[in-house]
Amino acid sequence: MTSFSVNKVADFTYNLLLKGEHCDPISQYLLFYISACFNDENMNSIFFTAEHVTTLKEYLASYSFKLSHYKCIEIIDELTNQFVFLEKLGYGFYGFNIEDILVINGSKFVICNSQFLLPISNNMLHFYEPINTPQFIDPHMFRLTTLPSQIHYKCVYYSLAVLIIFSLLNVYLLVGNEGKSELELERILSPIKNTKLYWFLKRSIDPNIEHRTCLLI
Repeated sequence: MTSFSVNKVADFTYNLLLKGEHCDPISQYLLFYISACFNDENMNSIFFTAEHVTTLKEYLASYSFKLSHYKCIEIIDELTNQFVFLEKLGYGFYGFNIEDILVINGSKFVICNSQFLLPISNNMLHFYEPINTPQFIDPHMFRLTTLPSQIHYKCVYYSLAVLIIFSLLNVYLLVGNEGKSELELERILSPIKNTKLYWFLKRSIDPNIEHRTCLLI
């Protein structure tokens, strides 16, 4: 289930309608990020201009689910900027679905679904009721078997790594409720061994969540 919809209302003009409990932080990000503007009558109705808009799922399909190394770095840069912006506002994602990400003009990538967004308190995301499981998620989430529970906000860095591996190599990193073993992961990443992207992914999926970074150097 997504908590947003996007419609073309005129040539090069789109209306993005955000819904859900935590859509305000995403609204703030979109206003800054894509130079959008509010509908005066509905603060969650946002207008912006673009030549074309699609979901990441549709975008990946147009490339046979294997993007270039360079394009994956673009996605990392765009989504990392969003994570940092939201963290400064005190919010963090604990995962996302491929349909949650809009691709604007083939170069801007933004998560518009607030369904998996929660306030950050003392570096943690807190859960007080059962959750829907997103497609791109940290396996640590499956270990939260009681309520209330909590997880470090950097869990989303693992989600990003899963997305990038899926987008680049068309391999889904999660099997059941677990990630791939270290040996399997090295085999999957062998085509990009020791590249900047390889080391970014390794930093993003560090078994110690608190040690994870979204750093591409």
